[in-house]
Amino acid sequence: AISIPRDSKVYLADEHGVQKINAAYALGGIELTKKTIEETLGIRIHNYMIVNAEGVRKLIDAIGGVPIYIDQNMHYNDYSAHLYINFNKGNHILDGEHAEQYLRFRKDMLGDIGRVYRQQKFVKALIEQLKSPETVKKIPELLKIASLYTRTDMNLYQLSQYASVAREIDLNKVEFVTLPGGPNKKGIISYWILDPEKTQQTINRLIYHKKADMTEDDISLGIVFTREQEINAYEIREQFKSLG
Repeated sequence: AISIPRDSKVYLADEHGVQKINAAYALGGIELTKKTIEETLGIRIHNYMIVNAEGVRKLIDAIGGVPIYIDQNMHYNDYSAHLYINFNKGNHILDGEHAEQYLRFRKDMLGDIGRVYRQQKFVKALIEQLKSPETVKKIPELLKIASLYTRTDMNLYQLSQYASVAREIDLNKVEFVTLPGGPNKKGIISYWILDPEKTQQTINRLIYHKKADMTEDDISLGIVFTREQEINAYEIREQFKSLG
């Protein structure tokens, strides 16, 4: 599963020039978006699904909410956008309204990249919820909601097949990545500058299943931890060192 940061600086297809990749949808809808991604990454997009915010809320409510652990306090008010976020760190079961707030929050040190991480985490939690017997019974209801609040080029039969397949997904075998790069600001415009070499390696590995020739010298490892876990982090570091 590959997330493309919305601020990625790319050449938009059909001679629309250099812009953020999210401008593709504003300028030419799904067709320009598909074409831009295909040309940027050298891949073929077979199908698409667009889910609007109201659809997300209704789908989450229909399955009874999504359990998730929120790893930091999240407080933010945007009065112009009518967005009011107020989460404390800990375990939560997010209904539709709160799920949207969680998915939109980006007022931390990682900005939009932090939001991408939380969106990936939420998708994993959602898939787990879809696998529960209680949710499987609701697939007809979910498909009905999907037909009202999503746009896709897949037919109802294809959608029902995907919904059934979700039950068998082993999330331990699903890799979630964000296209590698770094932030860059040009004037008042902030971009995510994709790293061409690492992006190509990511596409080759995940889409074309090409294994990279790597040595130990090519691998770096970092451990992220809270202050409360500092002792455990040092112990883990020593374990990695002992393994070479």
